[in-house]
Amino acid sequence: YGASKFALEGLSESLSAELRQFGVSVSLVEPSYVNTPLVTQPPTNLIADYTPGRQIAQQSLATNAKKGLEPGAVARVILRAATSRPRLRYPVGLDGKVALLLQRLLPESAFEALKRRLFSSGKTAAPHAPTQPHETATSDEAAAR
Repeated sequence: YGASKFALEGLSESLSAELRQFGVSVSLVEPSYVNTPLVTQPPTNLIADYTPGRQIAQQSLATNAKKGLEPGAVARVILRAATSRPRLRYPVGLDGKVALLLQRLLPESAFEALKRRLFSSGKTAAPHAPTQPHETATSDEAAAR
């Protein structure tokens, strides 16, 4: 989820810069938590190493979505974005506005530390066993064997 959200932000920023010369505007509506059934869908293809973080994220999402915006609030912002003088970002909800403001004002390391503190299980993943480099034989060496 986080990776796709970040990718969408990057794509929107890039498209906005590239298409401005043609009079085309790009807008990104960024709601915070929205009270929708999304949180009732269980994740699939689970990776065990991510279990502690996933559990915290799922709990946070479920808790915050219940208190989240009604979908109509997001729809009103989308309508405003489509019918007013366009700008790139339309944060929706207090959480989204505060997060965007903090991301802009704080140094990157401070913002990342804040996110880790808010969304961390306090556990770190077990280190993986060191891997040995694989030997690759050239075709001449393989033929000699």
